[in-house]
Amino acid sequence: EGRISLCLPDEVDAARFDVVIANILAQPLIELSPRLKGLVQDGGALVMSGIMRSQMEWVMSAYPDIRFEAPLIVDDWVCIAGSRR
Repeated sequence: EGRISLCLPDEVDAARFDVVIANILAQPLIELSPRLKGLVQDGGALVMSGIMRSQMEWVMSAYPDIRFEAPLIVDDWVCIAGSRR
């Protein structure tokens, strides 16, 4: 339908989405990994930012079913994106 909805993870019902974007710090991204992964449909994309370069591997390891592309790094901040396997 080409629309964007903004919400907190707990405000979403059991729906799954083509794209899920999260711009929060590393620790919440790790704590929310089961919920965020569950929102991405098979073949869908997950985009996460608000991550420091030194925390990138730590965050990515919390998402084993996401196939990540090369990260976008600006100064010490990272944006990582991938698709659900």
